[in-house]
Formats: sequence, C-alpha cells, structure tokens
Amino acid sequence: MTRVSSSPSPSRRGARFRSSRRGAARRPWTLLLGAILSAELVIWAGIGTDWFAWGGRSTTRTPPSPNLNPFNDSVQSVLAGINYTGNLTGYFAALEGNEICGHCPAHPFTNENFSVPVVEFRFFFNVTNSATQWEAITNFTLVTSGTDPGLFTPGGGRCCYPTYTILTGYVDFSPGQTIGLAVYAYASSLPDVGPPGFVLYFNVTSP
Repeated sequence: MTRVSSSPSPSRRGARFRSSRRGAARRPWTLLLGAILSAELVIWAGIGTDWFAWGGRSTTRTPPSPNLNPFNDSVQSVLAGINYTGNLTGYFAALEGNEICGHCPAHPFTNENFSVPVVEFRFFFNVTNSATQWEAITNFTLVTSGTDPGLFTPGGGRCCYPTYTILTGYVDFSPGQTIGLAVYAYASSLPDVGPPGFVLYFNVTSP
C-alpha cells in the first residue's frame, strides 16, 4: 500500500515561503508611505497655524500707518506772488498772482520717511525770465488759507525739471530762460476744513 503524506511537497513549501516574503517586503513600503503622508500633514498644519514660530503662535503685528489727513482735505489751488526789489519789474510774469498748481485740486499724502511722519504736498511750475539780463528768485514762503496761516511750511525750492533733485532757496535765470521748479510743503497734520479745502499762497522775492 502506498502511503500518501499529508504534508505539502517541497515545491509547495517553497512557493508559500516566497509568497510570505513578498508580503513582508510590501508592508515596510506601506508603512513608509503612511509615515511620509503623516509628516506632510503635520508640516502643512504647522504652517497654517504658525506652530513653528518661536515661542508658539506669533502675536507681533506691524502697526498701521498713521493717517495725518483723516478728513481727506485737499489743496484747491496754489496762487503765486512776487516782490520785485529792483527798478525792473514784470519779467517773472508766471509768479504775478497766477495759479501755479497744474494738478490741483489734489490731496496731500502722509510721508513716513521722516523720524516723525508728516503730511506732504508737492506742486510743480515753470518760470520764465523775460528780462534781457540775469535775474533770480529767492525767499520762498508759503501761507495757508484759514485759521492757521503757518499750517504748511515750504521745504525750499527744488530744481530742476525733470528730476527736482537740487534743494535750493535761490534760483538764477539767464535772459529768456525757462526753468521747471517744485516746492514740497509739509504739515504735522491737517484739521477738518470741509469741502473747500485749502488755498496756498506761494511768495518769492526777486532781488
């Protein structure tokens, strides 16, 4: 009688062994992939909630910029005046009671490039010397309409178009010359003056 063994043949035992090894080899990759996904979730959650800020969640905020023109006042116009001190007059006609702010009405802005922020307003104008000799303007002053005539103060004249990089209080003109100038005016803050806004009176002297 032939005895039939119930144990698997060597070839079957080898197949089972190889199959179990393949399953064991796949499980570490599955665990590694799960660990990577979990780490990514933690990183993105940390970024979204600021977990990684030193000392916990950051509470430091940049202070808001000061609004030194809270009533949104505007400069309606800049009127020029000139005082001739010599015998000859009329050669700087653009400065004889004329409006010299071509972009008015306009709103001053807050300039934070100072140790204490200020309100700044800039106006630009051209001046022509119609005399047959050299002439000059100097002594730039500024008067503000309303109850505070000294509200805006001029930061000096700026020469010349198009850069306005030279700060000066004295500008020379050759005969027939036209020069583009600018004035930067400053105030600590602006009160509520209503819809009429401000009128600035810019004055110079021609020595």
